[in-house]
Amino acid sequence: LRKFDSKMGLPSIIVKRFHNTFERNGSAKLIFRELNLLNGMRHQNVVRLKAMYTIDKTPKKLKHMYAITLYCGDPLSDVIGVGEYTMSNVKRWTAELLSALQYINLLDIAHRNLNPDNMCIRNGKLTLIGFGKA
Repeated sequence: LRKFDSKMGLPSIIVKRFHNTFERNGSAKLIFRELNLLNGMRHQNVVRLKAMYTIDKTPKKLKHMYAITLYCGDPLSDVIGVGEYTMSNVKRWTAELLSALQYINLLDIAHRNLNPDNMCIRNGKLTLIGFGKA
């Protein structure tokens, strides 16, 4: 993952690189599944895929895929580690997490990797990320 900050007032983005995407059939299926899930979800507390692309020129040389999402903030684990939160924050984040989980459940998606590293906080808002094991 790599964060890119805009110098023109646009939102910051995250670029996730999938290495050797098609080297093994199993890897390709998992990556395709994650990108397909991200592409279909629309919820204020779930990360949203903005674009996906490759720079490889031909199918024979297709090695890497890139996914672009908006920057969602710092991992909850970092926020907890610093201790910059209140009980009011915890209540709001819990409600936002439950809303996100209810939404993905309606889509028959099980996240399967819920932990503070897969929840980001930006401007007081929680966003669920990390759908690689879903």
